[in-house]
Amino acid sequence: FKSAGNAFSAFAKKYPQSPYLPLAQFWLGNSLYAQRDYKGSTYVLQNMIQQFPDHAKVPDAMIAVANNQFETGQKAAAKKTLEQVVAKFPGTEGAQAASNRLKTLK
Repeated sequence: FKSAGNAFSAFAKKYPQSPYLPLAQFWLGNSLYAQRDYKGSTYVLQNMIQQFPDHAKVPDAMIAVANNQFETGQKAAAKKTLEQVVAKFPGTEGAQAASNRLKTLK
């Protein structure tokens, strides 16, 4: 995961105008999560969400942020983030995944 994260980070630096930048950031955030760098993962994913609010991966990025919050003991914040996914993206796979994750937090 470390080498994948390094590759995504290098891509983002080398090609800041690429249409694939949001995906590189998304996968960098996920590789950091896999390395248990929850703070770093949250930072990268929140940046991606802010820079590209209309990207298709935003719901998944928000779910990943919620997972980071849960892993760091922020259960209430994780619940709120998942509720935001359900509210902002109704009827999507992301909303369904967030709803399912909410059930496991209770």
